[in-house]
Amino acid sequence: MQSTNFEFIRPYDSALASLGGLAEAYAHSDPASSLVKLRTFAEHSVATIYEQFRLPMPFDANLFDLLDLPVEHLIAQREQKYRKMGAVTGLLSGQA
Repeated sequence: MQSTNFEFIRPYDSALASLGGLAEAYAHSDPASSLVKLRTFAEHSVATIYEQFRLPMPFDANLFDLLDLPVEHLIAQREQKYRKMGAVTGLLSGQA
């Protein structure tokens, strides 16, 4: 469905743009259905982020868990990378 506010997404993800358009269309006539479409929009967006960044998808996580996990995962990855870099630097300088 065509929308006013979500068309810029269509070239990248037509399903996401359609969900946004449906949420827009139902906003006044059926607000409850609009909220359901927006929830589906959010779930689809988060799933796309997990897929694009190759994040491990937890077995039984709800939307709120999924929204919190990528940040923790990326921070842990970065900490591990810097820890390894520090260990290598220490070995190279003869401090280890």
